[in-house]
Amino acid sequence: LALNINSFAKFLGDQNEIVAYLYDDASQEQVDEITEFLRTNDNVASYNYISKEEALEEQMSYLGEYGDLLESYQGEENPLPASFRCTVKNLSAIQQTSDELSVLEGVELLSTPTELASVLITLKNAAFYGGFGVLAILVFVSIVVISNTIRLTVFARRKEIGIMKFVGATNGFIRLPFIVEGIIIGLVGASIPLVLLVVLYDKIVGYVATQFVFVGEL
Repeated sequence: LALNINSFAKFLGDQNEIVAYLYDDASQEQVDEITEFLRTNDNVASYNYISKEEALEEQMSYLGEYGDLLESYQGEENPLPASFRCTVKNLSAIQQTSDELSVLEGVELLSTPTELASVLITLKNAAFYGGFGVLAILVFVSIVVISNTIRLTVFARRKEIGIMKFVGATNGFIRLPFIVEGIIIGLVGASIPLVLLVVLYDKIVGYVATQFVFVGEL
């Protein structure tokens, strides 16, 4: 569950984009300077330059059959600005990257999803620490259960162990059956949930994905 939450948060984080809108009179030198900044910045995962024409075509495609309404804005009448869209590697440093980008010449306006990034960081931290806490509890419970099981098993077979000691059995010879029995029980006990997880996981994920697609279509 923790891994899935973390993966989901990472997926949403990868969709977060810093959009830098440029002035209409931004020079090619300024565009090249911004490109070089994005190319060399350690926190920028990917970036893409969207020209004014591409921005208009994108809006026309969003409108579908009504996209023809924007044809009159082609050419010099195009009101949409050129922009850079970039994704970051570390969401916690998204504000710093945005601040560094905002001071570059040619950048008129920035759209930075800082609030969503904060929520995703909180979600990832909660999933990590929550999963680690549950894992620690399970490890402690497992140790207690295994320890008590060994004691009960040895107590139940104390007569057999005593007889084996009387006839000269070594400690290793006495322990070997317990070790083999424990390995067999452990393998069987681990195989059953593993098989169930492999069989049911894909079905559950497929069902959830179908439900989300259905909601999205609505």
